[in-house]
Amino acid sequence: MKIALLSIAFVLGLAGISAKSQSPASSDLPEKPGVYAVDSGSQSSGPMRLHASEVRYNRYTGNNIARNSFYMNSKSTLDLAGNSAELSLKSGKVSFLVPADPESPELALSRLTLVRLQPEQDRRILAALKTNAFGGSPGRKVDVIPIAKETLHGGDWVRVTPTADLLPGEYAIAYFPQDPRMFPDSAFDFRLQ
Repeated sequence: MKIALLSIAFVLGLAGISAKSQSPASSDLPEKPGVYAVDSGSQSSGPMRLHASEVRYNRYTGNNIARNSFYMNSKSTLDLAGNSAELSLKSGKVSFLVPADPESPELALSRLTLVRLQPEQDRRILAALKTNAFGGSPGRKVDVIPIAKETLHGGDWVRVTPTADLLPGEYAIAYFPQDPRMFPDSAFDFRLQ
């Protein structure tokens, strides 16, 4: 009797797991390539396309001249223009659909990053970069949000899901190179109310 109950529980558990890991039908996926947000906590009518924003390299020239004259680390940041993103999402229960790179899917997946932006006056900081006047190793500080990545529809799409609900604020999805001296040229930004 115990064995029968255990086998029923095992089968039900497998059914629950397979229901969770089923990928969406291809009709649920966007037709055009791009990065899309799926806000499961709101009544929206499907995926919403995120727009790419140009990443600007801010050298803080005046401040860095003063810092270097006192042998301190110079500062620079990667910024997105404006104090808020165009696209606003209502719920923290959000996932993203990103087209997979057919040429090097593993490399692209390893660089795909969800970042919390730091608003500051007329810009939002994507990352802070540090260099040393004496040529020390460069550094990059990024407020990375932990995510899970799942390949969908035969490897054509990747679903990116934060491991916890997002809090209100400014966010972006970007491909960060492994080398801290390099940075993305664009980021897909959004805000959460």
